[in-house]
Amino acid sequence: MLPKKNRLNLKEQQNRELFRKKITESDSIKYFADIANDNSFKVAVVVPTKVYNKAFLRNKLRRKIYQIIEKHLIKNLSIELILLVYKQLELSEEKLEQDIQEKLNVILKRFS
Repeated sequence: MLPKKNRLNLKEQQNRELFRKKITESDSIKYFADIANDNSFKVAVVVPTKVYNKAFLRNKLRRKIYQIIEKHLIKNLSIELILLVYKQLELSEEKLEQDIQEKLNVILKRFS
């Protein structure tokens, strides 16, 4: 799990506005990103109840994605990032990691 300092709180209005800045999307995940104000890398993963009705499935997926991001975390970047899962994932864990890593590279190139 990512440390709390690297997680984005979506209850704050300024962080919700990030949903207007879509960068890229894959088959089942949309990525929203912007430059952070406080020179830190912050991430939020959103899995709605429409995707998975059971809370343990949503939390399991959210934790899995946070672990993948933590592996590829670049501490020098100042980006706020939201990952919105909008379809059920039918990918294996390796393919999910590869997909997220590819999209993170696209985002990093855009903000570097």
